[in-house]
Amino acid sequence: MPEARLRFRSERIAWRRIDDEAVVIDLRNASAFFLNPAAALLWELLESGATAEELTSALGPSDDARSDVSRWLGALARRELIETVFAPSPKVPPPSGPYQPPRMIEDKVFCGSAGCGKSIPVDFNCQRVPRDS
Repeated sequence: MPEARLRFRSERIAWRRIDDEAVVIDLRNASAFFLNPAAALLWELLESGATAEELTSALGPSDDARSDVSRWLGALARRELIETVFAPSPKVPPPSGPYQPPRMIEDKVFCGSAGCGKSIPVDFNCQRVPRDS
């Protein structure tokens, strides 16, 4: 029987896996999100739909996994990047390696005005992140 699952909004997202990380572009507002390996794994699971519990399990045993996944999903929901769908459960692979919390850094990809060229990256909690020089 189909159950409520979370899935990223494919009609407004372009994304690419790069090694063990990923880059997600929100086509609606030209923002880029740079996902660490843990967030990239979760993002792939969101492609076909996953529950918060499946996402938490995919990260492996950790006392922080449930709250980290909840915060990460909240950040995606605030940006309207995910939606709830009804679909059967896919097979979720077991975690590999040590626990790593999901992280994403947002940056503007395209400037809305000609010649602006400025952007300020923020993390998933909308805190400014210093750029590496």
